[in-house]
Amino acid sequence: MLAMDVVDTLRHEDALVEKELSQDMRDEALKKRLRQIYESQGLTVTDRIRDEGIKALKESRFAYTPPEPSFATFMAKLWIRRRVVGPALAILVAVIVLFIGWQVWRADEAARVAEQIQIEITETLPKALTVAAEAARAAATDPDAIAQIDGW
Repeated sequence: MLAMDVVDTLRHEDALVEKELSQDMRDEALKKRLRQIYESQGLTVTDRIRDEGIKALKESRFAYTPPEPSFATFMAKLWIRRRVVGPALAILVAVIVLFIGWQVWRADEAARVAEQIQIEITETLPKALTVAAEAARAAATDPDAIAQIDGW
């Protein structure tokens, strides 16, 4: 087992060395290709600038990496889609305001009806009964009927 580990380690190191050597050859080929491109355009670029460009390419300096999802990116995406989201949001807010207003109106209407019923029970009906009893007493000629009216 130990021998196999040593062999695997050496094989891995050889692969790593080979990869690094091939990377150097790729860098040299890229430098040569860049030199040809700039010379064909009539531009003179120093080796230092080409080396910095290749280094920046390796660092992925020019590669786009999307931002991590966050509240700020969510809000930015909403802002980008504001022509679609804005009217939909306005409609949603209007529906919510109308619904709340309707609920308040219904609650006020129910309170008014309850108040009217309370007034009718406590004031209107007793007055009407008193007026009816007085009218019945005035119209009654039988003493038993008058006694029943006074018993109410």
